[in-house]
Amino acid sequence: MKAQGSLQVTAEAGAPLRAEGLAVGYRAATERRVLEGLDLELRAGELVCLLGPNGAGKSTLLRTLAGLQPPLAGRLFLAGREAESLSAQGRARRSAIVLTERIEAGNLTVWDLAALGRHPHTGWSGRLSETDRAAVRRGLEESGAWELRERLFDELSDGEKQRVMLARALAQEPALLLLDEPTAFLDLPRRVETMRTLRALAQDRGRAVLLSTHDLDLALRAADRLWLISAGGVLRSGLPEDLALAGAIGSAFDQGDVAFDKATGQFRIHGHPERRAHISGDAALAFWTARALEREGYAAEASGEGHDLAVRAETTGGPEKPRWIWRARGAEGVASTLEELIRRLRGHRAPD
Repeated sequence: MKAQGSLQVTAEAGAPLRAEGLAVGYRAATERRVLEGLDLELRAGELVCLLGPNGAGKSTLLRTLAGLQPPLAGRLFLAGREAESLSAQGRARRSAIVLTERIEAGNLTVWDLAALGRHPHTGWSGRLSETDRAAVRRGLEESGAWELRERLFDELSDGEKQRVMLARALAQEPALLLLDEPTAFLDLPRRVETMRTLRALAQDRGRAVLLSTHDLDLALRAADRLWLISAGGVLRSGLPEDLALAGAIGSAFDQGDVAFDKATGQFRIHGHPERRAHISGDAALAFWTARALEREGYAAEASGEGHDLAVRAETTGGPEKPRWIWRARGAEGVASTLEELIRRLRGHRAPD
């Protein structure tokens, strides 16, 4: 299927990645195409996030772009050269990939493992020159793994290992960096740090960075563009905000009681509320009030009439002393915590 919303600007000859009519999938007894007709471009200095539901073809596309499996049709260009014409060494000088597979490194130190990224440049001997050592150091520093350089790789946490694998890829000095779920094993602070690092590699170092992820919130905030794959096999390319406003994100991910709310950029996980709540007052209090009421089946609105519930959230004597003044179906009151508000609403709620 054709990629919708692809870039209209003609790619420069040296663009890190360009695809024309690309089809990806598998050859077994019969050919199975997962995605096809893809016209894509990734520019230097750009961070692009590849999104889509499970089974949509993200990993298949990424592995094809990395040369780990052949395309079924179309043409793929790396830095202006057709990928099929490049040797493995030539390809590795232009692109690097970081996968989610766990690696057993034996007694290799972090430095030794990162240094393996210089293999496209060192020849058969594997001997590192001063230039090679400087590239390894830059990779470790840019990925935040420099302080780990003397430790054994197998003794590291998942998050630390992920930084080292990124360092190895950066040591290749590729124009194109491909990553498959780089934040999969990380806690929230590390996920944010990783995305910040990748964005800096794109903006400050001029690399083209493509990563697949399920972390939609971070992708919407960090990516220059999204490549969004729907369950039907259509890939749309565009700014995160444009795709959100066009309903493309909701079309790709909405399922059952999970729905993307383009007004907030977040997913609702409580279906489609039938009650309406007008919430006013302090912005921070109103935000968390809306979150709490959503679980109770209320759709929060900032204006309008005919609501089932009206809540004014305000502070009295400082932010540590909030209160909620509420009115619902003939009942009203004041609560000093959201827990108290919810308890009173449940007690006064009339049967539907």
